[in-house]
Amino acid sequence: VTTGPLSPAAITLRVPGVPARAGDTVRVVALPGGETHAFAKVHNRGSIVDNYDLRVDGMPDSWWTISPATVFLVPVGSRRGEFEQEAEVKLHPPRAAEAEARVWPFVVVAHSRASGDDVARAAAELEVGAFADSVLHVRPERAAGRRLGRFEISVENGANHSAECDLSAQDHEGRCPLRIIPPRMSIPPGTSA
Repeated sequence: VTTGPLSPAAITLRVPGVPARAGDTVRVVALPGGETHAFAKVHNRGSIVDNYDLRVDGMPDSWWTISPATVFLVPVGSRRGEFEQEAEVKLHPPRAAEAEARVWPFVVVAHSRASGDDVARAAAELEVGAFADSVLHVRPERAAGRRLGRFEISVENGANHSAECDLSAQDHEGRCPLRIIPPRMSIPPGTSA
């Protein structure tokens, strides 16, 4: 929970099946193209009835969904209604190079409709797993000559991490010695070499 002592609201995050310990950072893991989730409990610590719009900061909007996106809460001690409510935070990074394989810090934020301010926030981390996606192109497909043939090899890295490629070639008929220059390439995500 990240709130000040006089904050009118608070957020507590939890991961299903993982015991929460004070001071621990909440971390969820997802493979690109997959989905994971956590739960955000919003507490109205103020003195007025309020609606809180929830959002995630720190990653693209298309990577997350919160349900319900708005919680309606009464103050603590009210005789009617709830002063706290839990919302599901679904995280779904795409299977694309921009979903880089690393830990992404993010923050769940509660925005008060009554005050117009962000009144509570809770930090967490999303660990995005790696996936491989590379395509090799050779041009031309066939070459003929008396002494020398040249080919261009292109490797596209559509993965979300750098690809280390060791290249080799073989003449299936065993007639020609082959050499690749350079024999090793490091290709950043979403690029080709």
